[in-house]
Amino acid sequence: MNSMQPSLLHMLSPLLITGFIIAVTLFAASRKNKKRQERSDIIKAFAQEFKAQYQTHYDKVFEEGIDCEFFYSQDSNEFTNVLKLDDTSNGTVFIGDWVTSFVAGDAITKTNHISNEDSLMKALCSKSLTMGVIFDERLNLPEFALWPETLGVKMDEVIRINTSEDIDYAEDKEFSDMWWLCSHKENQKVKEIFNNPQLRHECMNFAKKKYRMAGFGKHLVIVSHDALSPSDYNELLDSLREWQKIISTYVAQ
Repeated sequence: MNSMQPSLLHMLSPLLITGFIIAVTLFAASRKNKKRQERSDIIKAFAQEFKAQYQTHYDKVFEEGIDCEFFYSQDSNEFTNVLKLDDTSNGTVFIGDWVTSFVAGDAITKTNHISNEDSLMKALCSKSLTMGVIFDERLNLPEFALWPETLGVKMDEVIRINTSEDIDYAEDKEFSDMWWLCSHKENQKVKEIFNNPQLRHECMNFAKKKYRMAGFGKHLVIVSHDALSPSDYNELLDSLREWQKIISTYVAQ
C-alpha cells in the first residue's frame, strides 16, 4: 500500500522546480536592473563632457499623437537617460535610451510611458537601444518609418504584425530590398517624397551606419540597433544633423 503512494519528494518536485525558476528569473532581472542603474550613472557623468543637460525622461516625443509602428511595436516604451542639447539655430537634440518591453497580457498595459517603478519582470523582458531625436520648429515631416528590411521585419509583414504597407519602388529594387518604408496616415505623401532617386541614394549611404529612422511633424528620429556607449553619441548626433538638412531639402520640394 505504502509503495503505491507517491513519495514526498515526487509530490514536491513541481513546487521545487517552479521555485527554482522564479528565483533564477528574479536574480537575472535584479542584475539587469543593476546594470541599468550603472548605465544611468555613466550617462549622467558624461553629460558635462557632452555639454548637455541630463533628464530622466523626454515625453514630448509622444505628444504629437505618433501613429508610427516603430513606436508601438512592443507592449510599452520609455525614452530615458536623456541628454538634451539646446541649439536655438538648429533645433534641440535629445539622445538617450529607448527601452522597449516585451511582456504580454496584463503584466504591462500598452502605454506610451513606463513609470519609474519598473517591475523586475519588465526589466528582464526589455531591450535598450540608443535613440536620437531632433526637435526643430522648421521641420514639417509626414509621419514615416524607415528601417532595414530584415528577416524579422519580413516575417512581421507576412503575419501582419506590421499593418502598414511597405512602400516599394519598382525602378529601384536595391532600395526596396534594403528598406522597409511605411506610414500609417500619410502613405502617399511619403511615397512621393522618397520617389526622388537622389534621396533614395542618400538612404543607401545611411544604411551603412546601421541606424533606423522615423519622422513626424517637427521631430526627426534616428535609432541605433543596440545601446551605444556615450562615447559614440557624437556619431549619432552627426547623423541627426546631416539628415535634418537632407530630409528638409526633399520635403520642401
